[in-house]
Amino acid sequence: MTDTLHGSCSVCRKHSGEVTVPGGAIYEDDLVHMSHAQLWQDEVEHYLGHLFVETQRHVPGLADLDER
Repeated sequence: MTDTLHGSCSVCRKHSGEVTVPGGAIYEDDLVHMSHAQLWQDEVEHYLGHLFVETQRHVPGLADLDER
């Protein structure tokens, strides 16, 4: 789970269980969470889909990640 839950962050909301993604996590550990992405806006189908790889910890950007 995230160190700090940010209520306006869609990733934090998904990791807290407030928002669910069909199929759930593909892989998850203490550092990352991987899942299929939902269809985008008016997209109705796609070939292989989208894959989200997200940090378990809320950070404003990738440059803000550290080793803790």
